[in-house]
Amino acid sequence: MNIYFLVAAGLSHFALLLHFFMGGREVARPLLKATELSKTCQFTNYYCWHLVTISLALIAVVFSLHLYSPLSTDLILAVSTLMLLYGVWSLVMIVVHKLNPFQFGQWTVLLPIGVLGFCGVYLG
Repeated sequence: MNIYFLVAAGLSHFALLLHFFMGGREVARPLLKATELSKTCQFTNYYCWHLVTISLALIAVVFSLHLYSPLSTDLILAVSTLMLLYGVWSLVMIVVHKLNPFQFGQWTVLLPIGVLGFCGVYLG
């Protein structure tokens, strides 16, 4: 069994749970209560929150399935690239908007998943 994919799968599930429970409490619920936002802005952002949920779930499934029945490395590279890009975008937002890197810490989970995916393909 490829240890890189095993850890990537575990971290992907952790990211999904973190997003669902912590993000639901700290992002989704307050967003829905934000009366100063227009309905279009409010529900577009809420929709995007759910798109992230779906993406994280799909990525967790892909890494997990690959452990039991190897999938195309192209698919693994695609989801790994997504995680790297999501993580890099998190860092860009931190720099551009002068955010606290640990209060906006998505990068701490997303980047390692992407790196592990690439390691699994090229080193595993």
